[in-house]
Amino acid sequence: MQHHPKETNSATFSGAALAAKLREVAGRHLRVHLLVAAGWGLIALACVLAITVWLDLLFDLAPEVRAVAPYVAIVTGIALVAGLLTWRKKQFSPQVVARCVDTTAEARGVVLTGWSLLEGARRKDAAANEASTGLTELAITAAAQKATAVSASSAVPLKPAARPWLAVLGIGLVAGIILLAAPGWVQTEWNRFVSPWSDIPPASSTQLVITPGDVDVRWGDPLDVFVEVAGDPVDNVELVLTGESREEEVVPLFQEADGRWRTVLTRLTEPAEYHARAFQTRSRRHQISILTVPNIADVQVEVIPPEYAQGLGGYSGPLPTAGLAGLAGTRARLTATSQRPLEGGEITWIAADESTPIAMTPVAGEASKVEGEFIFQSAGKFELRVRDIEGQFSRDVVAGTVALKTDQRPFIRIMKPRPVSLATPEAYLPIEIAAEDDYGLSRVEIYRSLNDSRALPLSVPVGQPAPRRQYDAVALPLSSYGLQAGDQIKLYARCEDNDPSGAKGAETPVATVHIISQEEYERMHRAREGLNVLMSKYRQAERMLQQLREQAKQLQQEQQQKKGLVSKKSKEDAQKLADQLRKNAEELAKAVRHQLPYQTDEELSKHLENLAKQLEQAANQLEQRLERLEGKQEQQQPFNMELTELMEMLGQQSDLYNESAIMPLQRLEQVMPLMIAKSRFEQLVKAQRDLANRLASLKGRDQEDNPALKARMRDLQEEQKRLREELESLITDIKDAALQLPDEEDLRQLKETAEKFSAALSESGAGPEMDLAEQGLAQFSGTEGHEHAEKAAQALEELLSDSESMQGQGQASLAFQPSIQSLSMTAGQIIAEMGLGGGGSGFSSRSTGNPGLYGDMPALAGAAGRNPGEQNQQGGGFGNAAGGIGGENPNADSIGDVFTPGTAGSSSTTLVPLRYRERVGQYFRRLSTELQEMDAYPEEVK
Repeated sequence: MQHHPKETNSATFSGAALAAKLREVAGRHLRVHLLVAAGWGLIALACVLAITVWLDLLFDLAPEVRAVAPYVAIVTGIALVAGLLTWRKKQFSPQVVARCVDTTAEARGVVLTGWSLLEGARRKDAAANEASTGLTELAITAAAQKATAVSASSAVPLKPAARPWLAVLGIGLVAGIILLAAPGWVQTEWNRFVSPWSDIPPASSTQLVITPGDVDVRWGDPLDVFVEVAGDPVDNVELVLTGESREEEVVPLFQEADGRWRTVLTRLTEPAEYHARAFQTRSRRHQISILTVPNIADVQVEVIPPEYAQGLGGYSGPLPTAGLAGLAGTRARLTATSQRPLEGGEITWIAADESTPIAMTPVAGEASKVEGEFIFQSAGKFELRVRDIEGQFSRDVVAGTVALKTDQRPFIRIMKPRPVSLATPEAYLPIEIAAEDDYGLSRVEIYRSLNDSRALPLSVPVGQPAPRRQYDAVALPLSSYGLQAGDQIKLYARCEDNDPSGAKGAETPVATVHIISQEEYERMHRAREGLNVLMSKYRQAERMLQQLREQAKQLQQEQQQKKGLVSKKSKEDAQKLADQLRKNAEELAKAVRHQLPYQTDEELSKHLENLAKQLEQAANQLEQRLERLEGKQEQQQPFNMELTELMEMLGQQSDLYNESAIMPLQRLEQVMPLMIAKSRFEQLVKAQRDLANRLASLKGRDQEDNPALKARMRDLQEEQKRLREELESLITDIKDAALQLPDEEDLRQLKETAEKFSAALSESGAGPEMDLAEQGLAQFSGTEGHEHAEKAAQALEELLSDSESMQGQGQASLAFQPSIQSLSMTAGQIIAEMGLGGGGSGFSSRSTGNPGLYGDMPALAGAAGRNPGEQNQQGGGFGNAAGGIGGENPNADSIGDVFTPGTAGSSSTTLVPLRYRERVGQYFRRLSTELQEMDAYPEEVK
């Protein structure tokens, strides 16, 4: 047979094309399954990591496990990829490739047959003949044509890779959701696996924070451990303690009121590691280091003052941060505590660049305590160290200072009488003294002299132990001395302290008591008390009636349900009521005889006289009824009728007395403050005008270096200051008086006028002008002083007509009761007695002082004596003798017989406590210096 070279070349080319296509399909198959294997490898890696993280959340894996876990996951993924590729490569043989291409090309075995013939031709396992060769070449060519028509992507699609990579995408989405939902958890687990050897607690919804964390503890000391829970609450928290020579020890914690958990680790003697744990969570691990060198855990000090200080200045407790302080001779006992057994210690006393060591000795029965003692002799400082049983000194040093206190001079003051006082020959003169010392009083004496005779001392009993404060009250019965008007008594007091190094003393200024007549006392008392003297006389009668009505009412109520005979007790009570009626009648009669120099008192005395007669008559009728209650007949009914009639009589007399006497006096009391204010204003205007006229002589005299002129300007400045203060007080008093007026028709206009007048007085500019006048005189400017004083006087004078209107309305309001025509006249009499009348300078007389006034007003004196405090004791007046100190002993022969020693402290003692006196003195010295600088440089102050 003849060969055809051209056909042979064509068959060869077809075989090569078929082999190339089959290699292309095999390569794509390998790449596709490599992608599939990579996806499953990533899934395996993620699963291994997820399982490890989950186990870590459950069991808090060891750092070694967390360190190896990422590498295990990577190896697992790589191994899975390699295994899958090897398995797929073995499964995808050339025959499988040819069948895959044949199936894809729908060649019905042509490609598979062509591949088989091609493989056979390559092996040359068939006999070579032209017929078979030709057929083979035809089959290979046909297979190549079918195969080349098929693309590798259609033969091996990517669909197998979709499932693992969709799973990878799903895992990524789940991881993203977890990251968004719990970023803290993800961050925590990331940190735990990235830094496996770091102490990072596993992620949890509950976080435990342990306090104090890493800590140094002295050997043998306890340790308080607190755990704060953040996030979800837990039911139980426990402390895990591990050490070099101990197994894991679990200590329970207990929850406190503030939500924290607490436990105490007692007597720590070796280093340890500890952390807190709860359900599926724990805290960071912390270290406990033990300090073996002795440390000073605590220093207690006991300050023992000298005996005469009576414990004052003593102290027991922790060493004060401000140091120690005490008198010379004070002992200080220091007790130091350490965490280790101690052998001793040392206190180093440093004073005047010299140091003195003081040994400390162990405390019996306390191995970890030592004590030492030193005495205050001077100011200085000290340092304290302790030494343990191994001879090691503490590294820390406790230091303190010692300040030496000064025993201050005592202080004494006469509370009563006033420095200048007036008293009647029959008065009980109160002497009240208040003494004080910082550590104790050893002696208190009162010195008194008559008409400048030698002062004689009287020792006042001083309690034991020596008191720090003593208040004593003495009543001096002047009637026992046979004094007369014009005599003079001088008093002063002295005290000494209990300083053993030498008593220090102090004395009071001299108080002078001038003896005046009873008439002069009554005049001065009325001038001082004004309306109160008149009101007290008639209000006491009103109270008498009220008390009698209450007593009769009580007796009547007790008898209402009784029948038959009147009991002996009821008769005795009725007799007491009759005695009280007669006694009150006598007191009212005595008051009627003591006339006050007021027109109203003359008119109202007839009401007191009538009331006294009614009470006397009622007493007689009640006694007569009691005398008739004899025999066995019915007694209770007539007795009750007598009490009913008595009650009716007392009620009628009370109503009549209230309407005829009390109501007019109440109206006078309501209006009087405004009438007094009007007179005060007139006096103020006169005083300001007088001052302005006198300042006219200083016009043009400014800043002259003339001591006499400067002294006069200072006096005028003080006078202007008093006038300004009087103006301010007057404005306030008018406002208050207007507010106190009742809201009644006939007083409404007066109230409005007073309010308008006080407003006009405030807005007049007189006050600021007075202040400017003061400033001008303070700067020694006569021109400015006169100019502003003149403006103030003019401003006040413009309001005189308004004050006249207010007084006129006040007088008109007193005419509401036709039967009392003298109220307006009485108001004028009271104002005149107060020094506010037409002539003279009432303001000057009222501003010269307020001496003490002691005596007895006879009007209703007996009743006042039974009702202490009724009389107003303004200005130091002692009121009725029976109500005062010593009034219970009118027959006392000397001052010592009525002496009443006081006790420590008194509400009346307005003294600066000695412990503050030095600071107060420093303050006033500094204030005085600043004021002097202001006077020296007035321009800078402005």
